[in-house]
Amino acid sequence: MVLTAKLPMSDTEKLWWALCITANRFRFGFGRQANRTLKDLVLPDAATMPDWVIRADVSNYAGVEAPFSNEPLQPLDPAHWKSFRYDSIFKIRKGYYNRKPPASESGRAIPFIGATEYKNGITSYVSEEDLAAYSRDGSIKPDEPLERKLFPGECVTVSNNGSVGEAFYQPVPFTCSHDVNPLYLLDKGIRLAPRLGLFLATVIRADKYRWGYGRKWRPIRMPSSNISLPVTSAGLPDWAYMEQYVNALPYSAQVDHLAPGAGSQQ
Repeated sequence: MVLTAKLPMSDTEKLWWALCITANRFRFGFGRQANRTLKDLVLPDAATMPDWVIRADVSNYAGVEAPFSNEPLQPLDPAHWKSFRYDSIFKIRKGYYNRKPPASESGRAIPFIGATEYKNGITSYVSEEDLAAYSRDGSIKPDEPLERKLFPGECVTVSNNGSVGEAFYQPVPFTCSHDVNPLYLLDKGIRLAPRLGLFLATVIRADKYRWGYGRKWRPIRMPSSNISLPVTSAGLPDWAYMEQYVNALPYSAQVDHLAPGAGSQQ
């Protein structure tokens, strides 16, 4: 369907109407199509449109689709990929919390990564004081080492339960549940920078279908699991190619904004 405005309408107004229509998508699940019934869809009265829709300036986002590099996008040739065991590429760490600490109301706090497919895996933020005080079972044990609970950034987190196989790049230090495994590169000569992290997270997420129907990807299985990666002529992971590939993708110029101040909720 193509919907054409009957009256003059700004881009921000069109975006608002698109959001209103999308909010009704649940009505058309289980194979029910929005064809003949779309015209009968009930939407808000135009007079109730919020003021912020009119005030919004979408020109602030002009150019965000630009790639970081003007180099041509190289094809992902499967002939130049190779399968590796996870434990030959990553140091696989176990998450910590069974029951997460209380959420922080402050503007700056530490991300809590859970087994979700949304918001880069972040389910809440916790204060450093609560992180130091609360134990894995929800009890208060301030004598426990903070190193067990706080994980360094520049890694990929993978859900082993719940939304199994969901993978996200984490640019800053965080804490996480026991349903999440943080993965760090074993190759100390390579920095897991945002563009490389996004490539690896995408490859890992593409395999999530293997863990459907309630099958958990617990740490005992992950080391012997396989990940396919582009390789050099020597058969080693081609980290430079992975970064270059992401650099040529639309919106990749925005990747540099991935790492705000540690713990920022903004």
